Amino acid sequence: RFASAHELGLALDAVLKAPPGAAWLTEVEERNPYPGLQSFTEKDARAFFGREEEVKALWQRIEHRGLLAVIGPSGAGKTSFVRAGVIASKPEGWAAIVCKPGAAPLRSLGQALAPELASDPEALRRLLSFDEPQTAFELIARWRRAKGDALLVVDQFEELFTLNAKATQESFSQLLGRLATEAGVHVLLSLRDDFLIRCSEHEPLAPVFESLTPLPALTTDGLRRALVEPAKTLGYDFEDEALVTEMIDSVEGVRGALPLLAFAVSRLWEKR
Repeated sequence: RFASAHELGLALDAVLKAPPGAAWLTEVEERNPYPGLQSFTEKDARAFFGREEEVKALWQRIEHRGLLAVIGPSGAGKTSFVRAGVIASKPEGWAAIVCKPGAAPLRSLGQALAPELASDPEALRRLLSFDEPQTAFELIARWRRAKGDALLVVDQFEELFTLNAKATQESFSQLLGRLATEAGVHVLLSLRDDFLIRCSEHEPLAPVFESLTPLPALTTDGLRRALVEPAKTLGYDFEDEALVTEMIDSVEGVRGALPLLAFAVSRLWEKR
């Protein structure tokens, strides 16, 4: 049974908008459209607002570059940007995978690639040797040829420097460079701006300095959209416009403002 007439209205609206056979009713429950301190993912794309112009501009660069980077301070929302913004809006005909280096970059990349190779038994067999850079290169190149245009996003790229020995850093950097120059894979790195200089230690990463996308703090309009629009996707609005203005004013210009705002509005939603 629906808890309210509003919830019933959402269910009816979902059914009317859904294509034949779509299981939209499973998504009707009024889940929190604000992730709080969690990052947005591709599944949250319809509730991701405030970076539309940056996403559009970055895709124009991706289509003409092999290796490029998104940089910004901690808390700028880089992960949400690349996942709910960039990957979720990939053009038709593009394939995309995302990984984080962690303490075993090749293993992490192999795990991200595995679902894409599910229909290729020979490639799946070779995944067992993915820790070998040449095998990794050949399998990713094979994926790219099967898909056409392909984007590899390496998020939180600073982990390559903080969690790995120099030899691993060099090997993984060489792999990324080869993928961009020899395999036709578009490689997008996302990292904290204070680690950007570490890329200069590895020659294959040099191209990132030619195509950087800084991710500054959201503008006032961007903050307002990030605050108001997710609720609208579920049929809600703020009763008090002064509250919206007060919340924006309290975080505007503050380093790490986005997580503060995201946490506050998430709690506000829970107590609506």
